[in-house]
Amino acid sequence: MKLIEDIQEVVMTQTWIVLVDSVTARTLINCSNSLNHNDSQYWIVYEQNLDCSFICDINPVTGVENCLTMNSRNKLFCLNVDLGDSNQNETELIKTYFGKTWNNASVKQFDILSAYETVKSTLLALDSLVINNRWPDNFKPSGSSIKVCNQPNRIIDASSTRFYRFAEAITMLPKRNSTIGLIDFNGTVTNQRVKFQMTECFGKSNTSKAGCHRSSISFLYPEMIVQSLQNLSRSASRQLLHDPPYAVRLGENQWTGYCVEVFKEIARRLDFDYTFVEQTDGDYGVRLPNGHWSGIIGQVARKNTDVGLGPLVQDAERSLIVDFTVPYYDSVGITMVNKVNEDLKLGALFFLEVFAWDVWVTTVVVVFLIGFMLAFIDKYSPYSYQNQLKEGDGESMGTVFTVKEALWYVLGSCTQQGEYMDPRSASTRVLVAGLWLLVLIIIAMFSANLAAKLTVTGLRGEITTFKQLIEQDTVKYTIINNSTEMRFFEKLKNAEEVIFEIWKQQVVYNNEFTSNYTLWQYPVTEKYGLLYSRMKEWGFTNRREETLQLIKDGWVIFMETPKADYYIAKECKIKRFGKRIGSWYYSMILLPRSPLTSLFNEVIYAMEADYTIDALKAKWWASETSKCEPIAADEGYGFEEVGGMFTLLICGLVIGVILLAGEIIVFQILLKKQKAKVEPEPPNSPPHSPTADNEPVSVQEGKEESVDNTPPAIPIAPASVTVTTTDYDEEEADKAVQSS
Repeated sequence: MKLIEDIQEVVMTQTWIVLVDSVTARTLINCSNSLNHNDSQYWIVYEQNLDCSFICDINPVTGVENCLTMNSRNKLFCLNVDLGDSNQNETELIKTYFGKTWNNASVKQFDILSAYETVKSTLLALDSLVINNRWPDNFKPSGSSIKVCNQPNRIIDASSTRFYRFAEAITMLPKRNSTIGLIDFNGTVTNQRVKFQMTECFGKSNTSKAGCHRSSISFLYPEMIVQSLQNLSRSASRQLLHDPPYAVRLGENQWTGYCVEVFKEIARRLDFDYTFVEQTDGDYGVRLPNGHWSGIIGQVARKNTDVGLGPLVQDAERSLIVDFTVPYYDSVGITMVNKVNEDLKLGALFFLEVFAWDVWVTTVVVVFLIGFMLAFIDKYSPYSYQNQLKEGDGESMGTVFTVKEALWYVLGSCTQQGEYMDPRSASTRVLVAGLWLLVLIIIAMFSANLAAKLTVTGLRGEITTFKQLIEQDTVKYTIINNSTEMRFFEKLKNAEEVIFEIWKQQVVYNNEFTSNYTLWQYPVTEKYGLLYSRMKEWGFTNRREETLQLIKDGWVIFMETPKADYYIAKECKIKRFGKRIGSWYYSMILLPRSPLTSLFNEVIYAMEADYTIDALKAKWWASETSKCEPIAADEGYGFEEVGGMFTLLICGLVIGVILLAGEIIVFQILLKKQKAKVEPEPPNSPPHSPTADNEPVSVQEGKEESVDNTPPAIPIAPASVTVTTTDYDEEEADKAVQSS
């Protein structure tokens, strides 16, 4: 008591801040209540445990509060660590380990949780060092047994190296949700995201009991920021516009989308209500010539709404009129989007595209013409095999070239297959020689062009880089009007113009440094100025449907990577190419100097630590949600490309089967006609004798009469005639003729 009186005489202030444990805090407050003082006193007590229940405990014996009473003029605030974003799963495991003793007054819960997180951070840092093989081995200074601590000059050895590397590993640990709230070292060795919650306590009065409740005040350390929700509206409006996948309108005041779901989670954790208001002009915001801002940014700047949602990018100009939260979607850039060029894929009959159709038709006509000419010449040439055979002056082997045989021979010559017997006469051989030369040239051209076509498949006319795009003007390209992409290229164009003016000033105006910059041409390629001027000439797009239609028509659209990935997953027939241009991130915008900004930042940090942000990204951009077939890697030609060659084989098989059926039918018809020529014998007539009437039958001696059981002759369809003879001399030929 004497100590309290002495302190009160020395400390002439109404606010008392003490850093003590629960027992000491209770004793000090009770002692203060017993003092006679007329002024109000404000006590701020830092509680090491997880709650401030000790402040207004009731004495079980006397039934009187131990702290504030009706007559007390003290106003007490308890400051403790905010565990709203703590990892409840790990906390429950620790509670289970301690069991019933966890709630004992002697158990320092916060100290236990802090020790647990300290050990965990240490193990995480050591684990990263071991995995990356950065933990140094043990070693001592060579040739010395003196301890490092006793050396006059500091030596960097294994111990000190381990310390520095361990400290470095601590600074690089990712932020996480722990049992004591969010932990973020942020490049240091101490937690930079400690959040304290203020609990306000009141004494007993005629209308209420003594008690404590959680206030709307929080304190961020080491940022030294005090946050309060007292002046915030619990029904604040949020401005947005329909722009998938960021905000998707489902109905009257019903919205979804990535930005909407992130904001809903923030509102749930901060426990406040909201209403969505759609932006009517469909613009996120640009600066007008009169200095005002349009769109969502203008509404927030004029305080017509509290929060602006969407793919809003922070820059210095915008930061002057609105507040930006920390990024909730990072690593955004511009990519080029166009349609999947299916014209470059090989068709089933791609080999027919080597020659034009008139060439193929001419080739077929030539095959039939040469076939008919070969049959005609072979028939009327006196030196052909068939004419020489009639005169008995034929060669040992040869082929009679009928129309069918001639066509078969010509087809075999074209494919280097088939018949091997060449014509005999000089006239037919000259005709065949001309055919061979024609076939040789056509096959060489076909092979070369087919190989070239297969080599350049997928490359002809395909634009794959930004440089190729701006160096041509056949394929048109554009951007969305009043978009981030448009402002990005405008700034690049303006930067090129400024650089040109600076160079021109150095070259035009004569000074001592002019010669250092004088060149025959401007040394910087003004690609962005040319790019923007062409897009302005060809026109910008204004709506999502118009943008997608231009892509399907063959245009290239510059689009932010998140939106491009979303459209690719939904439309299937478009793709992105080239390297990403630029890098920025998305944030929410709030009223200038809004107390919500720091609260939003803390929740976004917590959502990143517990992977809520990643889960929402996966929901709206995951490849598993796409109904499109993935673009397969180049694994060779599929059956859709080479199926045409098998089609030719199938056609030959089908035609062969059809001809076989025709041959069988024709054969059966001819067989029936042959049988019909044989008249049936009368039933009462005597058996027919094999010899003529009244003609004696002579039977050779020693031989039985032979009975002819040979069936009637069967007509055979005409086929190719190939006669093979054997050489013999003239005397044997004369003997053979005489004997016949």
